[in-house]
Order: sequence, then structure tokens, then C-alpha cells
Amino acid sequence: MSSSSNKITDRRIAELKAVVQNRDQVKEKLQNDLKELEDLRKAVEDLEDQLDELDKELISSAAFAAKHKRGKAEVKKSTADQISEKKLLIQRWEEQYEDRKQELEDLEAMVEKLQE
Repeated sequence: MSSSSNKITDRRIAELKAVVQNRDQVKEKLQNDLKELEDLRKAVEDLEDQLDELDKELISSAAFAAKHKRGKAEVKKSTADQISEKKLLIQRWEEQYEDRKQELEDLEAMVEKLQE
């Protein structure tokens, strides 16, 4: 009986050791998780600070943009007008090129006829 009792006691001791080891592992994991949560909390605080700074910059930029919106619109219109003018100029040059090309072809045809 004592051998049976020893086996039960040994088994129970092994089970308790496993429970203690498991508890230690869980405790270590919880400590690691807690540290990670603290790191994340700090990161969130840093991001909130950055967001506050960006908000300030955005407000400042929006005020600047509103102040200079009229000038910006005028620059856009002026640029669009310049682009339109350049397109018209290019179109005229293309037309002149086609006219000159046709004149050259006509002259070459006349030269060929005269040479015959």
C-alpha cells in the first residue's frame, strides 16, 4: 500500500510542479503583455501628440490657403489662359507646316513636269 501511496503522492507532486510551472509561464506572459500594453499606450500618446501638431499645422495652412485663395485662383486662370494660347499657337504652326508641306509637294511636282 505504501508503494501505491507513494505513486499517488509522486504523481500529485508532479501535477503540482506542472501547475506551478504553468502558473510561472502564465505570469511571465502576463508581465510581457503588460509591458507591451505600456509600450502601446506610450506609442498612442506619441501619436496623439503628433496628431495635435498636425492639427495645428493644418489650421495654420488652412488659414494661409484661405488668405491666398484668390491669388491662387488667379494664378490657375492665368496658367490655363497661357496653356490655351500655347495650344492655339501650336495649332497655327501645324497648319502652317501642312501648308508649307503642300506647297513644297506642289513645287516638286512642277519641277518634275518641267524636267520631262
